[in-house]
Amino acid sequence: MIRTYRNLDSHLSDHILMLGQVYERAVEVLGAPGNALIWLKTPNYAFRFKAPLDYLTSFTGAQEVLDELGRLQHGVFV
Repeated sequence: MIRTYRNLDSHLSDHILMLGQVYERAVEVLGAPGNALIWLKTPNYAFRFKAPLDYLTSFTGAQEVLDELGRLQHGVFV
């Protein structure tokens, strides 16, 4: 069986990299992978009662999530 591999386009690969960076930052701030996943999936006041994960469809939304993680890390609550 011959396998063919397709390259990801640059936009998709950038998006995947961004998702990984947000997840790593969430683990760093929240202390454990489980905590990060729960936080990413749970609706939140800072995100207009949507889950942070819902914001990861765009680079602007990802930056909002990273900004909120920074505020959490430094004890700045909205």
